[in-house]
Amino acid sequence: MSFRSVSGILLIIGFIGGTIANSVETVPPAKRGGYKVLEADFHVHSFFGDGVLSPFNLVLYGQSKGLHAFAVTNHNQTFSAKMARWFSNLIDGPTILVGQEITSPQYHIIGVGLTETVDWKQSVTEAIDAVHEQGGAAIVAHPVSRYWPTYTNDVLGKLDGSEVMHLMAFTEARWLELRDFYLNAEEKGISLTAIGSSDFHWFNWLGLSKTYVFVHDNTEEEIVEALRNGLTVVYDLKGNAYGDPELIDLLKEQPIKTEVGDYAYNGSSKLDVVTRTCGWFGLLGLVVFGRFKGE
Repeated sequence: MSFRSVSGILLIIGFIGGTIANSVETVPPAKRGGYKVLEADFHVHSFFGDGVLSPFNLVLYGQSKGLHAFAVTNHNQTFSAKMARWFSNLIDGPTILVGQEITSPQYHIIGVGLTETVDWKQSVTEAIDAVHEQGGAAIVAHPVSRYWPTYTNDVLGKLDGSEVMHLMAFTEARWLELRDFYLNAEEKGISLTAIGSSDFHWFNWLGLSKTYVFVHDNTEEEIVEALRNGLTVVYDLKGNAYGDPELIDLLKEQPIKTEVGDYAYNGSSKLDVVTRTCGWFGLLGLVVFGRFKGE
């Protein structure tokens, strides 16, 4: 059997196994103060981009993690996000928002609620304007200190949100940079919506850092509106809350039992890990051995 055949088999195992591992029903959102509180993740990558899971498996995986909504945000493309939204609508899964990580050497901006891909070869101000012209929300992705010079006061004033929690936040120095970016904007009188994201590609898991979004209905339009109006709460590793003070108080009075502020490993099954690994190595093998055959 050729290496290409083995790679193809591994890729198929990844797709089929992932579907089996992650087929569950979505848990309804909690209700607090007249709102539905969605557990969401607004920074997720998929296959046909730089994530390992297909858009279809990604939907099932997000559903298995109890997410009510998430955005598929591949670098500089929206094709996978649209596939994921179509599939999730078909199976009545989580609400999928079409997104993009607009990726430039000077900035990374998450556009959520898009209709088309945003050109990354433009200034950060033009990119944010392009997101807003589509009715979307513009969120700063992992705003570590090397990107800070890009975000002048004028730029900050155009943004909707900022990632306070992210995979990087599990390193204290990086977490302090994310937190300080958010707090520094607040000190300048600029209110950014608090966002918690996983930046899922493969090794971590969806919902690693959640955003609790307060809406009246779980629709794309309402979620984007909530992001643009600061109707979120995010918890850091120490249990400190960021976001709208009234909403923070609501969750303090009635905590949500599904790991508010709890970042313990939440149980990816062995099958889940194995199938993701098979899918990744299968994809890598097809690329590598396909290239060698072409030469």
